[in-house]
Amino acid sequence: SKNNRGRSKTQQQQASPDPDNQVERIFVWDLDETIIILHSLLTGTYAQRYQKDAQTAMSLGLRIEEIIFNLADAHLFFNDLEECDQVH
Repeated sequence: SKNNRGRSKTQQQQASPDPDNQVERIFVWDLDETIIILHSLLTGTYAQRYQKDAQTAMSLGLRIEEIIFNLADAHLFFNDLEECDQVH
């Protein structure tokens, strides 16, 4: 099928580990590009460069910022990280 291009026919997909095995996972969220785009919306740089309405772009940037903070707070333990004093 089209979805299996480049895979050998003998290769099997690995199933997720059994939750009873006490496997710990670490998820790293890289938001660099998102923050760059968000900053360009908030400052009006995007609107200037692409001849868009600056007020609309800035409003959209504020809405995106709110969504990111709500997501981070609700699902990524953002408030817990505020108390963390590690540099990295």
